[in-house]
Amino acid sequence: MARSDKSVAELERLVEDVQQRLGERHPDTLEAMKALSDAYAAVGDEPKASEIRGALIERVLEGLGQVFGEEHPETLKAMSELADIYAAEGQHRKAIEIQRTLLARTQSVHGGEDDMSANVMHKLAINLAENDELEEARILQEEVLRLRERRYGPDSSQAIKDLENLELTLVHLGDNQGLAQVQERLLSSRRLTLGAADVVTLDSALRLAAIKRILADYERAYELDSEVVSGYGVLYGEQSSETLKARLALAGDTGLLGRFLEAREMLERLAEDAKALPRKDKLRHEILQAAAALQALAQRLDGDDD
Repeated sequence: MARSDKSVAELERLVEDVQQRLGERHPDTLEAMKALSDAYAAVGDEPKASEIRGALIERVLEGLGQVFGEEHPETLKAMSELADIYAAEGQHRKAIEIQRTLLARTQSVHGGEDDMSANVMHKLAINLAENDELEEARILQEEVLRLRERRYGPDSSQAIKDLENLELTLVHLGDNQGLAQVQERLLSSRRLTLGAADVVTLDSALRLAAIKRILADYERAYELDSEVVSGYGVLYGEQSSETLKARLALAGDTGLLGRFLEAREMLERLAEDAKALPRKDKLRHEILQAAAALQALAQRLDGDDD
């Protein structure tokens, strides 16, 4: 038996012995459990280490609740740690149950408008989303955002992070109207904090343009894609794949606005530039295919006019 394995076996016997003699919640029992958990982690058995940490914190939590009360800071801290352990193990339902109770107690102590309540709501929303309870996750994320904006400002790093979390939930919900509103706010904040030419700002504009196309707001999509084409051209170069993709999106916007001649000219120039890409490149194929499709449409329209 390797030394580390022997250490684990010895600690297992120690935990069993101390627990039988002194009881489950005795400090010596808890200390032995902590040592056993660390030993399992040292030999790479993280699931077993996590299981023992969870059992340890459950016992500590029971003791703290009895000694200090359910709303004592140490009791609330232990609840939070236990929920984190369950979440890390993928046991999101257990984490949710603890975090619901923790949120109620934290709000009772602090009034519900504080950072601690917001932090608990944030973690609860994550577990709800992981458990496919997306609508409730959205409601909590909107409340967290309100609290962060009130405390730190609408363009603070905290508020932007919460907007990003809400954005992801709305993507999974398929709520394009709500998503467009959140992305407009994100874009505004990034322009203010990072600058209009920053790559994160431009990427944000590109994602918003895609949603605006889905919502048939082609004017806004065209406006956004125009900004992205200019910005990407400076950042990556006019012939880069990033800029070519943005130009393809802009040509699509132009066609959707009914400006077919202009869209055809844009795609013809794009097709020439795309020939420099490798023959098997997916973007090259998409551009040439789009140019050919628009050319065919234009020929049909010309035939109808005749």
